[in-house]
Amino acid sequence: MKRFFLSIAAVVVLASPAVAEFEDGLIAYTRGDYMTAFQEWYPLAEEGDAVAQNRIASMFLLGRGVAKDFSEAINWFRQSAEQGDAASQFELGMIYKRGVAAGQDYVEAQNWFNMGAVQGDARSQYQLGQLYKNGLGVAPDPVEAYKWFNLAAGAANGREYALANTERKLMERDMSPDQISTAQSLARDWRAAHPVEDMRTMEEESEEE
Repeated sequence: MKRFFLSIAAVVVLASPAVAEFEDGLIAYTRGDYMTAFQEWYPLAEEGDAVAQNRIASMFLLGRGVAKDFSEAINWFRQSAEQGDAASQFELGMIYKRGVAAGQDYVEAQNWFNMGAVQGDARSQYQLGQLYKNGLGVAPDPVEAYKWFNLAAGAANGREYALANTERKLMERDMSPDQISTAQSLARDWRAAHPVEDMRTMEEESEEE
């Protein structure tokens, strides 16, 4: 029965004009036709589509298909992030960390990175590690930094994994075995308290029923 309703939902989603418009925008963006992509995504962003809002924000930030406008970029990233879009939460964190388009504010950056981290975003977790490692907006804390690098390494792959793993290994040189053990324990506890749904597992479970 669950599989039947999932199939119906999938048909409805695939038939949605909004999905078609987003895909048209994605095709245009991929081939470098940023103006068309912007025209496809902007109405969706205005209707509240968080992913479209993220794309529009990025285009304002980079000046693709539209003139650069940092205020507009922040506005759209914020709208998307407040709906729970982890990519936008990360981008806002970076904007406030770097002080690009907004005053540098490490506390605000940490706030957005924390939101992304809870959703399992490895980039946000890595940036939290950097804040604690370098004492940016917080007191330097190697144990807390190692915890976040450990979590980022566990959630990432490819280049992102390499970055987090490198930071983790560098920190081990100046940490005691007890500190490393504590950090690893904190990472396990945090992961247990903030489980991230694995969509593949959910799909497998729906197939079995």
